[in-house]
Amino acid sequence: MKKPMSTATKVILIVGSLGVLFVLFVGSILFVVTRVMRSSDVFVTAVRAASENAEVASACQGPVVAGMLMSGSIQTTNGSGTADIEIPFDCPRTKGRIHAVGTKSNDLWTYTTLDVRLNGEDRNIDVRTPQ
Repeated sequence: MKKPMSTATKVILIVGSLGVLFVLFVGSILFVVTRVMRSSDVFVTAVRAASENAEVASACQGPVVAGMLMSGSIQTTNGSGTADIEIPFDCPRTKGRIHAVGTKSNDLWTYTTLDVRLNGEDRNIDVRTPQ
């Protein structure tokens, strides 16, 4: 004959199930937010500018690969907006971060800051200007 579950076992199962659901919920939100930010014009432009900059390319000796945990905010409404984001990155010889600050007007982004700081360096590399 099967012995019924104790109250403690039931509580553990319920709390454990709720914990798993909570983790899945938070993970889903982080996944969606990350996908939206990584597909933004600001993110794409910042990573492309860093990748195409001669000084950054020389220091990296390979592709710039954006990290997962970017920070900051991007806000847009009806063709205008603001952005201030930091994107960590890895490349074969070093690591660093890309910092982009800009405003959007009439669907066109203008960057006041678009620079790269390599780990161990005490200066920023401005990647806005053509090489």
